Amino acid sequence: MATHHGETQERSFSYPRVDSCRLILVVLWMMAAWAVVPKLIAPAPAGPWATPEARIDPNTAHWWELSALPRIGMTSAEGIIRYRESATTHPPSQDPTAAFYSANDLTHVKGIGPKTVDRINRFLTFPTRPEQSR
Repeated sequence: MATHHGETQERSFSYPRVDSCRLILVVLWMMAAWAVVPKLIAPAPAGPWATPEARIDPNTAHWWELSALPRIGMTSAEGIIRYRESATTHPPSQDPTAAFYSANDLTHVKGIGPKTVDRINRFLTFPTRPEQSR
């Protein structure tokens, strides 16, 4: 490394000094994170939605009902509604009143994967699939 007089000076590497207050704050922050993060990703507690009477049908639910589900925000709720509207109008061979007959059918909606389906399945109800006529 050059100095202002043209001399070269070697720079040695050393670890920065950390005062004890900062170290204690970092350790306390990490301990709090270890305590809080598992609670954030834990399954939602069973509430009134877990009863069959309180479950919602994604074929008829409004966007605000869908967006109240775990891991389903406003964008995914709108995607569910867009998908069900397009699915009930395009294929004439299917039942025109339902786009979803099981929770796994929701994976056809962009942004909803198997983990999300597992998380919201207990809050949903579906119609029975109609028999295919031969």
